Amino acid sequence: LSRHLGHLDDSAPLPAGWVRTRPRASLPHPFRSLTRAHQLLALDCEMCLTAAGSELTRVTLVDALGTVLLDELVVPPNPILDYVTKYSGITEDMLRDVKTRLADVQARLLEIIHEDTILVGHSLNNDLMALKMVHMQVVDTAIVFADADGMPVSLRVLAKTHLSRAIQVRTEKQLGHNSAEDAIA
Repeated sequence: LSRHLGHLDDSAPLPAGWVRTRPRASLPHPFRSLTRAHQLLALDCEMCLTAAGSELTRVTLVDALGTVLLDELVVPPNPILDYVTKYSGITEDMLRDVKTRLADVQARLLEIIHEDTILVGHSLNNDLMALKMVHMQVVDTAIVFADADGMPVSLRVLAKTHLSRAIQVRTEKQLGHNSAEDAIA
């Protein structure tokens, strides 16, 4: 993230369209007094390829108990060139009637996530870039569980190895990743 935005501190201005998580005291009730289940949240996003590059098409936020707090499809502002369905699971039909924009999900996330929330995810930097969100308290499983050469191990392999759970299994109904399934894993 710092590679794209430079050195960040709390007083650094953000580029247009970017947001930063805030102190817990600024959150609306009921999220101001979060339970332990909400102090650690899992985040996963799906993206598609647009005229501007990789852009958000789905965001899922799950608490430590596996409860889905947010699962939204998002229509990118730029024309979609490739839904990357094989990986994203997103299809043209899924987004056809979607009105939710990036700014809408940013606002919803900022109602739930505060600056001390620990976000867990796999290659979380990609998700935060797609969300245009700055958040400093992260656990990235692609880094924590890298192989002996420091290369990331896929989430599918990590779930199978450490959780004995099969995820990202393609079926006729599920053509690619499911951000809710990935976030829960």
